[in-house]
Amino acid sequence: MGVKNDFGELQNEISGKCGYGIFDYAQFSNPQFPYASIGHISDGQNFIFATFICSIAPDRKHVDNVVNILISIKKKYWLASLFG
Repeated sequence: MGVKNDFGELQNEISGKCGYGIFDYAQFSNPQFPYASIGHISDGQNFIFATFICSIAPDRKHVDNVVNILISIKKKYWLASLFG
């Protein structure tokens, strides 16, 4: 999706299992936005989609925090936020 929408050159990509189901996270770079990423989480039926776009390159700790927030989402917390 990032390549298709001109987010820039693919820099990094990770995927795996998380508390909600499965996740994919792709990082891109282009001259206007040195850091742009797309995150996707799914339990096979429901989907969470997130973007993180920076006009300056963030430090590694900031990027790690964003990824950790994304993959720490658990289904029971997501449902509670919708119906709680």
